[in-house]
Parts: sequence; C-alpha cells; structure tokens
Amino acid sequence: MSNDTILPSTKINVGTPGNFRTLSLIGDKTWTVAEVLNAAEINAEGYQIRVNGVPATAASTVAEGQTVMLLAPVRGNLEEAVITPKAVVPVEAPSTIRVNVGTPGNFRTLTLSSDKPWSVAEVLNVAEINAEGYQMRVDGVPATGATFVADKQTVMLLAPVRGN
Repeated sequence: MSNDTILPSTKINVGTPGNFRTLSLIGDKTWTVAEVLNAAEINAEGYQIRVNGVPATAASTVAEGQTVMLLAPVRGNLEEAVITPKAVVPVEAPSTIRVNVGTPGNFRTLTLSSDKPWSVAEVLNVAEINAEGYQMRVDGVPATGATFVADKQTVMLLAPVRGN
C-alpha cells in the first residue's frame, strides 16, 4: 500500500477567445478569479472578465469546470447588432439548459429545453439574432451554425477586426 496522498483539485478553463487552457488547481477550497489568473500567470489589466460568459470581478468565485474568459474591449460593432435585452425564454419542459448568447458586453441568457441537442444556429434563431457577417464562438472557440452547445456555454458573435 502506497503512502502517496491524492490531493483534491479543481479544473478551470482560463484565457482569451481562441487561447484557452485548463488549470488543475490543487486544494479543496473556493477559488476567486484573481487566484485563477494568478495561477495561470495572466494579467487581466485592460480586459473585461467573464465567468461562463457572465460579467465578473477579480473577487468573483469560480467553480469546477467553469471558464474564466478575458475579453479585450471591442470597438466598432455594427449598430444593428445591438441586442435588446429580453426576459429569459420560458420553456415548458422538466429539464432545461441555460445558454448565454450575444456580442461582447451585450449578453443575455436563454433557457432551453434539454429534450434535444441545440445547434448554434438554433440558439441564435431563438434569440432572434442575425449572425450574418459575424464570427461565431462557443466558449471562445470558433464555431459554425452546426456546432452544438451544452448547458452553461456561451455563444458569442464577434465583428471582424479590420485595420492591420
């Protein structure tokens, strides 16, 4: 019998859109965004912080499997892409998933029935968002309309960046 002790760990995704990594943080405790960023050796100065797509601060807590995303302030999104906040879409189903959808700084949460898989195109249709001319991402990873989403994921539309 070995004397090796297995320490509890928490896996948290951290990074910027298109550049995420998973940290295994050792210890049985509640982690803050600041502690996660410190462990990842990432400076958040000048970035907006999101935890699973929801605005957060350095003092916000992060749970197992969540994503800490840093977004650079975006300038120049088309005015017609502004999403008017709406109430959560009610679903008459015993089981649901929640998906965040929108553009940086303008997200809302949809509650959808979990009786079927949801594609990005279907989520955007329910949200009444036209994605034409935008890059689609799911939790910061490039996606298409055919990409499926899961509970607590974020569908983000990014305007193409011009000027380099």
